[in-house]
Amino acid sequence: PPVVEVHLSDISSREKFRKISVIEPVAAKQFSGEGIGSYLKAIDFLLSL
Repeated sequence: PPVVEVHLSDISSREKFRKISVIEPVAAKQFSGEGIGSYLKAIDFLLSL
């Protein structure tokens, strides 16, 4: 099944240790920094597959 990575906040602008993603290598896409909108975009993306 497809995998997406979702974060409420923008992890690229947070602490150094938060910028490391263990999911990124297997995730089809990452959504972050848009609050609940990140989850909504992820759902739309998965439904479009």
